[in-house]
Amino acid sequence: MLTIQEEGMRFGVRVGAIIYNQDRSKILLEKQNNKMYMFPGGRIDVHEDSQEAIERELHEELNIRVDLKLKYIVEMFLLYIFFFLGKLV
Repeated sequence: MLTIQEEGMRFGVRVGAIIYNQDRSKILLEKQNNKMYMFPGGRIDVHEDSQEAIERELHEELNIRVDLKLKYIVEMFLLYIFFFLGKLV
């Protein structure tokens, strides 16, 4: 996994897939920890490119193998600051 961690912050390179049906009326989400829905995906391993990583993640999480071509690559940088019992973690 490609992750950089500093005190109270973590930067990780991740992939996610938006999978929809032919008429684009439904998308596939997966439920995580009974709390939220997310697009399938996960962290990129050091030796992988984005396409290899999403193919691996779809197989691991949904047990599907797909022949896909990436349509879009989007970079998003989000800052999550973690607090636990009033302390920065």
